[in-house]
Amino acid sequence: MSQERLVRHDRRDGMLIIGVTIAAFVSINVLDLIVLTAYLLYTGKVNVVEALKETILIQIILNELTLFFWFLASAKHLFQKNIKYFYGESAALRKEILIGLGIGLTGFFLATLTAAFIERVTGFKVPTYFIEVFKPTSMENLLVWILTIWFLVAPVEELFFRGLIQTVMEGWRGGFFGVSVSSLIFGLIHFSPDLWPRSIVVFILGILYGSVFHQRKNISSCWVAHGINDTIVSLMLFFLQA
Repeated sequence: MSQERLVRHDRRDGMLIIGVTIAAFVSINVLDLIVLTAYLLYTGKVNVVEALKETILIQIILNELTLFFWFLASAKHLFQKNIKYFYGESAALRKEILIGLGIGLTGFFLATLTAAFIERVTGFKVPTYFIEVFKPTSMENLLVWILTIWFLVAPVEELFFRGLIQTVMEGWRGGFFGVSVSSLIFGLIHFSPDLWPRSIVVFILGILYGSVFHQRKNISSCWVAHGINDTIVSLMLFFLQA
């Protein structure tokens, strides 16, 4: 196949991924609205924060399953020859886990510094409702959160943003472009007007995870890093109850 045809193919795949990302974003927001509206209608409650507290885990699970659906729908077409990008060599799994642990702790440190800097410069404070909604309510609920993070949130988001979006964008325009675009989308899909600094923090984490994925060509380390970061956040939110 000529270089010109390869470039055309990569451009087509890049456009396809942009379409898939938009479809995933719309799907997630529609599902969130349906779940929240259904809960409010069924219970007769009018307090949206209370409704969010009751439905947030359901929404997260549906969001991740939606991302996984779009990943599967695209991966079969795009990655017939690149499946190694997702798994790497099984013999290196222990090393990837250790790297992921280090990257996860590093990422949490960077995220904390970034959040503190934004707070100092802008005076931004995390909305109380965010803590109420995402805070585990019991030890059993904390365990459910952690299991959801490790077996759904971390693997699915890393497959979608690094494994799918970054891989295609790197094939189209190179490593810098792939890491940058996937990280930007990673940040935007986590955007909330009341919690806008989160998108900046998530973008920085995306750059970190994306750089590791670009070098390692293995999703396992990113999966572990993502899981470590989110687990620490859940533990901190839980112990804020004290």
